[in-house]
Amino acid sequence: MIDKGISVAIWTESSVNEGKARHYQLERFWKKISLENVKIRTPKTYRTITNLYFKPDTALTFKHIDDSYRVIICIDIIQHRGACDYRFALTTYRAKEKPTLANLLNSEIIGRKMGTGYDQSETRALQPGVERVWEFEKEGGNCNFFFGIVQFSINHKNLTSFNSKLESIGTLKMLPGLKKSGSLSGLSTFEDLEAEFLDLEKRLRIFGDKKYPVKVLCDL
Repeated sequence: MIDKGISVAIWTESSVNEGKARHYQLERFWKKISLENVKIRTPKTYRTITNLYFKPDTALTFKHIDDSYRVIICIDIIQHRGACDYRFALTTYRAKEKPTLANLLNSEIIGRKMGTGYDQSETRALQPGVERVWEFEKEGGNCNFFFGIVQFSINHKNLTSFNSKLESIGTLKMLPGLKKSGSLSGLSTFEDLEAEFLDLEKRLRIFGDKKYPVKVLCDL
């Protein structure tokens, strides 16, 4: 395109000098891109964090400001360009007694329905396990939607200041296909985490989220 003097003729129609200026700029550009790049930048390397505080599929409990125990589930850990983020799901567990995995089986996880532009077979293929949620919803046996977990993310650096307040109560494996994100928010402090549980029912009403049994979403 440069050899053909792109737009030079058009500029020349307006003014011979402008046509020459256009040709000059094209020649300069051609020389610039023809030169060998001797200053190739070395790809930046990023540190992978190995001293993780938790592993995916770990149920964690903590003492809330209202003196009750609450439970969250670490469902994934994302490392990208040196940043390490833990992804968590909210549960409805709330009691004065410290929970066990057995207690958690009767609790629920917060999630939401999401629209799909596909037919049932394609939706099922794109999200394996979603039929378990369809069966739970029982919308006349004719469900067709994607399912997503209401997630929140905490950066490894921020988690350093309060990871000791979270206690593992065991492994709880959510079906991989049902870990799809329905929404994602970022938290920085333990106070932020407590605030997520201050009025869970109000949150459900405002955002249209729902409670889904642990027994439906997890591989038990």
